[in-house]
Amino acid sequence: MKHTVICDPRAEAELAEAYLQATDPGAVTSASWIIERILQESPEAFGESRDGELRVGFEPPLAVWYLISQSNHLVLIVSFRLFESGKAGRG
Repeated sequence: MKHTVICDPRAEAELAEAYLQATDPGAVTSASWIIERILQESPEAFGESRDGELRVGFEPPLAVWYLISQSNHLVLIVSFRLFESGKAGRG
């Protein structure tokens, strides 16, 4: 069953900032579309768990932090960041 993906306003602002800072803004756009599609289809198979229910996934050049509500078939994106391989971090 498909999940509904929603994005926290702060995460939307972080995505916009990542787009503006990226050396290849088109890659940011492509990665965000791929992330959304993956999270709609199989969010539990993407990324890895962190800090309890929080999950993190990577689709270069983006890292995304999200929560899954299986009972509601809902995914909440809580943060986006640009990352360089081996240098991903939150905050």
